Amino acid sequence: MTELAYLDAISIEALSGAYDAGLVTVDDWASLPGRQAEIRYGNLLVCAGVVDAVMPDGSILWIVPDAGTRRLFEKADAFEAWAQK
Repeated sequence: MTELAYLDAISIEALSGAYDAGLVTVDDWASLPGRQAEIRYGNLLVCAGVVDAVMPDGSILWIVPDAGTRRLFEKADAFEAWAQK
């Protein structure tokens, strides 16, 4: 499945431009459990909520959106995590 087809399959929650400009990219996803974060794909906001869990190597995270069901994102699929410093 291509990354764009994957985005279609997970139903994008918000349009670009709707994300929090005060956030920074977080490279170490292992530092995110319990924190509010946004998941972006390029300049598109895909999901926002609280990070529920992260694989020990930081390759995958689960986020509980503000409204919805827990979702999984893989760093290898070009998703980025954004959070407050």
